[in-house]
Amino acid sequence: MGASRSFLEPERMKLLVIDPARAFLEAVKNCAADAGCRSVITAGNAEEGLRAASAMRPEIVLADHDLRTAEGKSVIHALRPLLPGAVLVCLSLDDEGEMSRARWRTIADICVEKPRLAETLPALLEAAAH
Repeated sequence: MGASRSFLEPERMKLLVIDPARAFLEAVKNCAADAGCRSVITAGNAEEGLRAASAMRPEIVLADHDLRTAEGKSVIHALRPLLPGAVLVCLSLDDEGEMSRARWRTIADICVEKPRLAETLPALLEAAAH
């Protein structure tokens, strides 16, 4: 996952969440706060997410796998050169099968099903901290 970095406490970690569903963004903010992450920025579309990523330089980004830039490029593809050391997490609605996960793992560090995010977020933050 991402480039090596020194250990970072969850409360000092910057998390960016890019997803079009406002209710999901709020739920992730609450889960992140419960896990000790105090700096959570949300974006509702790819362009907003790319601007936020440039400004805040997060250690971890959770992004919906369907979001595209104005040029039609996957937001996850666009984030990798912008944040080479960040942990990029591809979010999908459900298990889309091994072929789909394998495709997303070529650009994202990990793929997570949205319904499982609450249970996996603490481990993702821990992994990103190291």
